[in-house]
Amino acid sequence: MYLGLDFSLTGSGLCLIDNNYQIIGEKKLSAPGLSGVDRLYFLEMEFNNIISAYINDLSCIYCCIENPAYRAEGRIIDIGEWLGICKLNLYKKGIPFIPVAPSQLKKYILGKGVGNKTLILLDIFKRYKIEIRDDDIGDAYVLARICKDFHNVYILDNKDYLKGLPSFQKEVILAIIKTTEANKLKEANKL
Repeated sequence: MYLGLDFSLTGSGLCLIDNNYQIIGEKKLSAPGLSGVDRLYFLEMEFNNIISAYINDLSCIYCCIENPAYRAEGRIIDIGEWLGICKLNLYKKGIPFIPVAPSQLKKYILGKGVGNKTLILLDIFKRYKIEIRDDDIGDAYVLARICKDFHNVYILDNKDYLKGLPSFQKEVILAIIKTTEANKLKEANKL
């Protein structure tokens, strides 16, 4: 199973897909009327409830997280706190995760690294015949697909899998692999 997580303070999208890219669980997390630590606590409890409800065998789960845009304005610290809580909870549950830049998410579905959320929902429908009506869930679905493709190519070491992907999706998967390898090298040099 593959989990995509799209982070936002107003509504975080979660989407879980199976080996056939079928959605087996989706949820939008929000905490209306809450702020600060109250919001973080509520979101963490909801996140853990969802993970517990859908995931029986945690060893078969991989996760893809959209990193916040580096130039994002607004409440980047608040989003960072929420992102940190989720990463910590995934780590505690033994669920490996990979970060994906917002431009990589867009390129994977749109063929280019720019575009609005409406186009993402439209292309999900056009490419995969899956109707998703929420922007955050749509982003989470794309992240789950990226996660599955990354897992097949990198973790399972199946380079032939790339042959079945459009060129722009191959580019995204190979860029994520390159970043993953660079991060591993950095960690090894720290030891």
